[in-house]
Amino acid sequence: MNFNEMKYERINFEKVNEKYQSLLLELENSLNAKEFLSAFNKINELRIDIRTMQTLAMVRHTIDTSDEFYDEENNYWDEVSPKLQSLDSKLYIISLSKPFKEELYEFIPKTFFELASCQLKSFDDCIIEDLIEENKLSSEYVKLKASAQIELDGEILNLAQFGSKFESPDESLRKKAYDAYVGFYKQNDKAFGDIYDKLVKIRTKIANKLGYKDFVELGYYRMSR
Repeated sequence: MNFNEMKYERINFEKVNEKYQSLLLELENSLNAKEFLSAFNKINELRIDIRTMQTLAMVRHTIDTSDEFYDEENNYWDEVSPKLQSLDSKLYIISLSKPFKEELYEFIPKTFFELASCQLKSFDDCIIEDLIEENKLSSEYVKLKASAQIELDGEILNLAQFGSKFESPDESLRKKAYDAYVGFYKQNDKAFGDIYDKLVKIRTKIANKLGYKDFVELGYYRMSR
């Protein structure tokens, strides 16, 4: 299917939460690998549906941040995604607690359990509101970069379109392109600085709540390292 033909539909978090919680209970009550896999596969199908919609919204918003519909959808996902992380964390806790875990390696890659352990080090329900704030700041940063409409030799370019200009054999064009590109950041220096300052503070706050001295160690866990 062509990407543009893929249908997007906002998830109803209340309904998703109810279904996910029910499946988590089924997973927790599983007494053997067969019962576990039955519930796990249902959860995985639900997660795939959720992530597909989230990815569609994110990509389409990134393509055109001025699109009002997907801007609103992006705002919705900024609010909802940390709550979905909470559900995922329960999945990880249950999966790691099962005494027959090694029997599952034949059907579920061992790396899933290793990544689950890593993810649990970077999340707790106590940081949900902070993650929402972090998401909103990250979206603000993306929109600020995407707002670039820079004139160069009669063309209006966004930041991504400067790549070919930087590699031009014409030295004078490369110089003009560099000055125009840097000029955008200079003009928006305060806006970028404010976002950066707020992100540093909220990420430090998140790290401290999770028991880390600063964001560095947490950042590595977020990257599953």
